[in-house]
Amino acid sequence: MKHQTLRYTMFILIWLVQVEAFAQPDVSVEVSGVSGDERDNVLLLLSIEQQKAHPDLSDGRIKRLHTKAVDEIERALAPFGYYRVTVEAELEQRKEPPGWLASYRIDPGPSLPIAELDVSIEGDAATDPAFRSLLDAPPLAVGDTLNHALYEQWKRDLQRLAEERGYFQAKLTRHSVRVDLAAYGATVELRFESGPRYRFGPLSFSGELSLDEELLHRYVTFSTGEPYSSAKLLQLQDSLNGSDYFKRVEIKAERESVVDLQVPVTVRLIMNKRSRYQLGVGYGTDTGVRGTIGMERRYVNRKGHRLGADFKLSQIKDSIEARYIIPLKKPATDRAVVRSEYN
Repeated sequence: MKHQTLRYTMFILIWLVQVEAFAQPDVSVEVSGVSGDERDNVLLLLSIEQQKAHPDLSDGRIKRLHTKAVDEIERALAPFGYYRVTVEAELEQRKEPPGWLASYRIDPGPSLPIAELDVSIEGDAATDPAFRSLLDAPPLAVGDTLNHALYEQWKRDLQRLAEERGYFQAKLTRHSVRVDLAAYGATVELRFESGPRYRFGPLSFSGELSLDEELLHRYVTFSTGEPYSSAKLLQLQDSLNGSDYFKRVEIKAERESVVDLQVPVTVRLIMNKRSRYQLGVGYGTDTGVRGTIGMERRYVNRKGHRLGADFKLSQIKDSIEARYIIPLKKPATDRAVVRSEYN
């Protein structure tokens, strides 16, 4: 019995030693000298930071990750214009608390300035005021620190604006950033070829059309042949949605059906239910228990006239309010309202 107890005790001790030997080491990472987005990017690219909770982490792996840290820090700061980075890197195995401490004291050095900026727009967009405004207030200028994120955003802004304003053949024919570490300066070049600006083609409505098309066309603020603008399509969609006539509004620029640079536009409509009812119950010190019954006819006829009525019932007094609404020339904003009340 004693021998069995001894063997059991030895087994437990050996198991505890093995558990201790194979326990995952703890790693703490300290970064100083940079802050904000620069520090966040350093931590994002530091393998020792990203893998400190890896299930296969070992002392040997920690040492290997630490040897990669200086290169990773330099790569992390380059997009912010820092190309003369120095790093004091230290890896220490601590006893209390047990584990590893990896510390990196960073001196980013001087930022790299833009020495030359060559940006041009060719094609119809060269005289477009929207593009001129973008060039008049550029995100980067000569003397500014080279910031690769701003440079990429500038390219995206040019392409987005071209898409919004109907330059569907637009492309960046040249785009480059050249870094001269000896002279410590950068050259930025952008060549944007917009091609022709497309125009609105004929507009048609489809789907459930319980309203006259003459009324629907009064919501449209552009005409065939006018320069294309996605903002005007969005304005049309907002106006039709806001009319409360429709459950769904789908607007599509039919770019695959372009003729002579004119883009047909189709508007697919699904009508809302003609009638809507509302019920409400409440209590007020001046009315006692009260109830409200509301009824609205979203469209009485094909001209888009509306009819609404509210019946208010209470212990003290009852009232009825009725209204008749007629859309005018600009139905999105203008309407005539006739009201009648009975108390």
